[in-house]
Amino acid sequence: MEYSVDVCHVYGNIYLSSDNKSCALTLFPDQKKTTIQTLLWDIQFIWQITGLSRLKAVLDREAQIKKGYPANQPFLYLWFIGVDPAYQATGTGSTLLSQIIEDASHVNKPIYLETSSSDNVRFYQKFGFEVYNQLQFGYTLYAMRKIR
Repeated sequence: MEYSVDVCHVYGNIYLSSDNKSCALTLFPDQKKTTIQTLLWDIQFIWQITGLSRLKAVLDREAQIKKGYPANQPFLYLWFIGVDPAYQATGTGSTLLSQIIEDASHVNKPIYLETSSSDNVRFYQKFGFEVYNQLQFGYTLYAMRKIR
């Protein structure tokens, strides 16, 4: 999570609900640049989380996912959204997602995300997201987008 927060702090946004019960991380992939700092973050992530033995599988998975992204159009990537389990179904996550949608609308960018939970698919569909691809990795990964 530290890796994701660091990257989004520099190349995206970090959203925190007013009650501190939900958080979201968004990224502007077109703004992400390779720097010494990002290389260090990547190396640390590989070393501590992915491991060298799983690196090829992770890179292959990421390449398959990225095939579904628009080639020459900037977009907002919803990397994570999470709600304290005790506060799920209280509207705090919906409020946060609504803010993200509004912010993306202001900068005229579509939103892309992936989820492996069919419950999450239904949640995002309530906000106008569509499933545009289903990838199989030993589980189904639903690729979703909201085009304005």
